[in-house]
Formats: sequence, C-alpha cells, structure tokens
Amino acid sequence: NFFNSTIPSEVANANQLRLFATEGNSMTGTIPRGIYKLVELKFLGLGPNNFVGNALDPSIGRLTNLDKLSVSSYLTTDYRLRGTLPTELGLLTNLNDVTIAITEVAGT
Repeated sequence: NFFNSTIPSEVANANQLRLFATEGNSMTGTIPRGIYKLVELKFLGLGPNNFVGNALDPSIGRLTNLDKLSVSSYLTTDYRLRGTLPTELGLLTNLNDVTIAITEVAGT
C-alpha cells in the first residue's frame, strides 16, 4: 500500500475490528493508544514502519483475544520503537505468536 501518514485516532471507533495490520508502509508518528481499545483484535501487526516512541503501551493487556502480535521497525532508518515490554503482555493468554524485531525494546 505504501501509506505515508499517521494512524488516525479514529481507528479506536472500529470496535469490531479483528485484524489490524500496517506492515509494508511508511507510516509515521506514534502508535495511538486507541489501538488498545480494539478488544476484538486477534492480530495486531505494527511494522515495519517509521513509528517512533513507545512500542507497546501497558493498555495492551486489554486485548485478551489477541492471538498474534508483530512489532518492528525498518532496519535502515533512524526510526525506532523504544521502551520496555509491559508486564501486561502476560494477561494475553490467547497470544500464540509474538514477533518484536529491529526495535530498541527491552525487557523479559
């Protein structure tokens, strides 16, 4: 698609959304907290893109239906997602597949 914009905050209004993927674009800005209101999500793919800021908010613990999570940045850019892995990831008991790559994310 090659979208070159931010994720609009209105995405939080798509409360029945089950799949949200931004892979293969040049999206910028931060990941809006409204993403974590999409409690029906089964797949959340946030990269690679040109996002900056914290990779994951503790509110991710609300996404209890999530089966797959993918977060990454482009290797060749100065854009990097940062932060620590929130302990709330442990609340996601349906999560089977996690990819966190090419970021400056720490944690266990």
